Parts: sequence; C-alpha cells; structure tokens
Amino acid sequence: MPIYMDRHDVSELVTAEMVAHLHKEDLKVQDQFGCCAMTYWFDGARKMAFCLVDAPNEQALHEMHKHAHGEVPNSIIEVEPGLVEAFLGRIQDPENHQQEKMLIIDEPALRAIMMIDIEPMFSDTDSSNKRSWQDVVPDTVIKHGGSIVKQSAGVMLVSFKSLTLSVAAGIELFSNLPGSPAIDSLSIAITVGVPVNGQQTMFADCIRAAETICTLIPGKLVLSAEANSVLSPQNTKDGEQEPRLQAINEKEQSCLQLFMNQLEQSWHNPELTVGDFTKPTGMSKSQLYRVLMSATGKSPNQLISAFRLRKAAAILIRHPAKSVAEVAYQTGFTSPSYFSKSFRKRYQVLPSRFQSAN
Repeated sequence: MPIYMDRHDVSELVTAEMVAHLHKEDLKVQDQFGCCAMTYWFDGARKMAFCLVDAPNEQALHEMHKHAHGEVPNSIIEVEPGLVEAFLGRIQDPENHQQEKMLIIDEPALRAIMMIDIEPMFSDTDSSNKRSWQDVVPDTVIKHGGSIVKQSAGVMLVSFKSLTLSVAAGIELFSNLPGSPAIDSLSIAITVGVPVNGQQTMFADCIRAAETICTLIPGKLVLSAEANSVLSPQNTKDGEQEPRLQAINEKEQSCLQLFMNQLEQSWHNPELTVGDFTKPTGMSKSQLYRVLMSATGKSPNQLISAFRLRKAAAILIRHPAKSVAEVAYQTGFTSPSYFSKSFRKRYQVLPSRFQSAN
C-alpha cells in the first residue's frame, strides 16, 4: 500500500498530550479502514502536526481520522518511506506504540534543508578535487548531524534538525575546500521548512528555493529568507565574520525565484532580453537590476549568460560528440566564437578542451 503524510494545522490550545491522544484514537480504529498509523510529529510552537500513515488511498486515511476523532488533515501527499526517514529520521514511533501508557511525541518536523552544488570545472579532473567531494563533503555534513537525503554527480541534498549546525557545516566545507577555481565552484544554500506545504513532494518548496539560490549565487553559503529569520541574532552576528556567508531577504528571494522560473523557460532563446523578465517578476528593468545586484552581485544579463554557460558545460559533458558550435546555438548564443570566449573566461579552458577532459 502507498504511504501518505498529512498535515494538520491545529489551534493555539492544542498540546502535545492532545495530539498523542488523537494518535492513540487512530490506532484503535485503523484496522477498520485498512490503515496503519505509523507515527507523527508535532510542533507546538508552530501548531502543526504531521501524520505518517500506510493506507490504501487518501480517502481511507481521511475517513480513519474522521471516524477516530474528527480532526481531518488540511493536506495529504504520498511519500517514499526512505525519503521520510532521511529527511525526518524515523518512520515509526520512537517507542512501542502498543503500550498502555500513552506515548507523547513532542518533536517538530521543521528541518533545515541544505543543498550543496559543486559545478563541473576543468580542475575537477584532478583526483584531489574528486576526493574532496567524495570524502570531505559527506564526512563534514554527517559530523554536524546532517542526514544525506540524495546524492548525485556534484549535488547533495542534506537534512538537519539544527539550523545552527547546518550553517556550521557549510562554513567548514568552504574552509576544507580551499583554492580557486574549486572553491568558486562550490555553492551551498540553506532553507528551512516543513515536509507538507502545498506541494506534491516532501520539502518541495525548500528544495526549489535551494536549487535557485545555488544556481544564481555560486561560490557562497546562502541562507534563505526563512532560514535567516529562524537563525538567532547572535548566530547571524557571528556569521558576519564569514566572507562566504550571505543571507537574502524576502523580496530578494521572491525576485530570484520569479527570475529563475522565467529563465528556465526561455534561456535557450537567443532573442531573450531583460525586458522579458519585467512582467513575470512584476518589476521594472531598473528595479529588477537593483534587486538582483543586491542578492547576487550580478546584473540580469550576467545571470542569463552564466546560466547558459552552466547549461553548456553540462551538455558538453553529456554529449561528447556534439560540436562546440552546436552547443553554442543550443544554449542561446548567436556566435560560437563569443561562446568560446565567454566559456573560457568562466571555466579557464576552451569548451573543446573541457569536453575532452570530462
């Protein structure tokens, strides 16, 4: 049977003891609906409860809650047990839920979600850089209490219970991967959120925000607006001494996401201009320029070019038979020679050499 996670937004009067009682009531009737109430999380500060239920379908889960206590969920998503365990640390109650004494779980599902992105660089062919990624990065995040959720070539997604420890891990990663261009190819974004938040997959809004930040603000450890608001003032003050640490505000984050949404749709269009972003972002050209410069240190045109070059690098790696000219036109450049010049400036090597080395 599929496994679902639901979200209950509860009133200010609800306590951990009350939620434990509701979970116990679910256990009493679960068999009638073919369900198994596996466990739950409760965040007393934010007044949210999340239930993990093995059920034949969403309707059965809904009916189980309705019959047991009447507290039906605000939203439900289907989840993978392995991802739940990686993100949240467990998929069962911490203790035997069949014991007579009611088990009270007062544990929030709020997590700090870190994305680590190491952009392919020409120097990555060096074995020492490969060891840095394969050994240093996992060891560092695990040492700071991180749980690796996903890992692919150059990208790692990590879940932390502690936002403070996630920041410490990010700072240490920059310290342990010194030197250019390797250090400039490292991007880390930290967001915070809950597993069910209006999307169809767990922590989807956090992951999407982290992807955008890593793409548009490379070479930095960036806290999302939400993460920065959760971090204590003392932590933020301490972090100001770290040159690679940056926090963005809500306006910047919203602008970055809207800009990224449009960029992903139209980056391959050679006639793309900054004016094409004004309507999607709701900003004038001058407003867009100011916000993007504040958040990224780059102009809209520079961000467009950097995005295209990153796409080009990925294509060169995946398709070694493609010519440089083909890749240039495919990624929105109108001149192969200008593409090669721009690529060399970014990656310190001509695209043809980059392609053969990777």
